[in-house]
Amino acid sequence: MMTYFLLFCLLLSHTEAKSIPHPSPHHFPLDLWPKDSLLPRPCPPLPPDHFWLVHTWPKGFCSNSSVHCPQRNLQDELTIHGWWPVDRKDSTLNNYRRVRPINYLFTGEAGEELYTEMKNNWPNLTSPIEYRYGHIAFWEKEWARHGICSCFEPRLYFGTALALKRNINISQALRANGIKPGIEYLRRRFVTALRRKIPRLSFAMRCGDKNGTKILIEIRVCTNETDAISCSRRLNDNCGSCYIKLVSEIEPF
Repeated sequence: MMTYFLLFCLLLSHTEAKSIPHPSPHHFPLDLWPKDSLLPRPCPPLPPDHFWLVHTWPKGFCSNSSVHCPQRNLQDELTIHGWWPVDRKDSTLNNYRRVRPINYLFTGEAGEELYTEMKNNWPNLTSPIEYRYGHIAFWEKEWARHGICSCFEPRLYFGTALALKRNINISQALRANGIKPGIEYLRRRFVTALRRKIPRLSFAMRCGDKNGTKILIEIRVCTNETDAISCSRRLNDNCGSCYIKLVSEIEPF
């Protein structure tokens, strides 16, 4: 019986490896999904094809009149909104079933280090900066909706997203090419800045509209588990082809 079981596991692992477009040692057979959620296995039938690392420009996000941002002194750095798994048709993989809390990740010395890094790089902009539960609730929401579909366990999911943000470093790429808050730039200036740093980069920008002025809210970058990559299709972009503004203060629209 043990021999048959081992053969089954080997076959399962071989089949799973074939289905992953970007091989990674962090993936594992779906039937061995850890028991940290109420789902018996991840929601997609296959692992993600790629991911979107969604960066938010805080002052642009908070310029949306439908959003309440209680924080003062918002940083002039792109922060993470989410790291979303995507299938081969470029549709996000979403989970709508209840999962267990992940607040255990932020206990103990290692947990406090993770919490601090997450608060600085993946903050809940709609929560007071010092309100611990507000940030954790936001991360739990991102995990429950998107992260659990990633084929990563929770700590590795967040850690991988943080590492991608550091490595890709969109904020640095913009600064290095003279893009400063408070000024409107032609779209091609953003494209040149990002592609100069990462030639193969696929990305999309999301904007709000203030009397015809396009205010940058998000930059979505296509990634695998280790780096930015070129996606097969154009990402959903609504910033147009002319001028885009990186606001230096909240400008309600």
